[in-house]
Amino acid sequence: MILFIALISMIIAVRYHSWQSLAGILLTFVICFLIAFGVRQGNLLVLPLAEALTVGTLVYFTGTLYRNLILDRQRAQIHKLFSHYLDPVVIDKMVDEGSTPKMGGETRLLTMLFSDIEGFSAISEETEPELLVKFLNAYFKTFEQVIKANDGIIDHFVGDALIAMYGAPVANEDHATSAVATALRAHKELEPIGPAILGREVKTRFGINSGMMTVGNVGAESRVTYTAMGDGVNLAARLESANKQLGSMLLVGEETYKRCADLFEWRRVNRVQVVGREQVLDVYEPLCRKGELSGEEAKARDAYEQALEIFWIGDFNKVINLCESSLLINDPAATLMKQRIIQGHAEAVQRDGVLKLDEK
Repeated sequence: MILFIALISMIIAVRYHSWQSLAGILLTFVICFLIAFGVRQGNLLVLPLAEALTVGTLVYFTGTLYRNLILDRQRAQIHKLFSHYLDPVVIDKMVDEGSTPKMGGETRLLTMLFSDIEGFSAISEETEPELLVKFLNAYFKTFEQVIKANDGIIDHFVGDALIAMYGAPVANEDHATSAVATALRAHKELEPIGPAILGREVKTRFGINSGMMTVGNVGAESRVTYTAMGDGVNLAARLESANKQLGSMLLVGEETYKRCADLFEWRRVNRVQVVGREQVLDVYEPLCRKGELSGEEAKARDAYEQALEIFWIGDFNKVINLCESSLLINDPAATLMKQRIIQGHAEAVQRDGVLKLDEK
């Protein structure tokens, strides 16, 4: 009994904070007293209550001292490194679970999200600096809240662009799902900010990709950032840019799609080869959560995918008719497909079914 109380006291002292720790040890002592009293009343045994509580108290204070000298110092170091990326509660959880990331580099399966505001150069030229900064602050504040709500961290900002990471430094098996959920929610929550502050619509493009990436603290002696590198990161950036040539706003790579295909409604946008890569891949656009697609939206999705299949076969007249139907007449992706046919660029694509993108 004495050993058991000592073990419980040490766990409580090391694992829990201040009032939680104190409440836990008091509750443990009360339970021990009740057990000892019950056993004694039953004329069974006299348990070593005084000895157990004395040992428990000594071990508790020893554990608390250890925590203050060792664990809290480690926690402060982790907070300093990751306070710009993670919620303090998440950092505490990392320390408690012993899942703190390596300070060097490591290879992990991650998902990266790249975003960019459509036509931001023109917006910035036509907007007063003070108003532009006000818009960007509101925009990034909302975006950050959505990212944190879906267990991601902000890798960094580049002008109006934002890069987010999922699956590190805190492990997350559902990193692909979290990234796609972020993009769908952000698309809705960011939309009202432009009209409210700038008096004009502002659209955001997203590119998402999953894969093995190198992640770690990188930088100079005076400034360090936690970031990811590798081909998977570059592909996420290429997918964000590819939206311009495909008429979409949110593109997802094959690996991300495979990992959360059953959780969202999708449409297959095209088969592409991005700049700098020989590999051909199918790209997809998430439309909403599974089961949330309306009947009219489902018809439009099916009509587009049908047009894409016919495009690859080479029946271009039929493709044009589909793209001009009421379901697709206002769809930017269908409009671009029709334009490629009219401008005589379709034959080269149709031969191998691959759209070779010519912009980064």
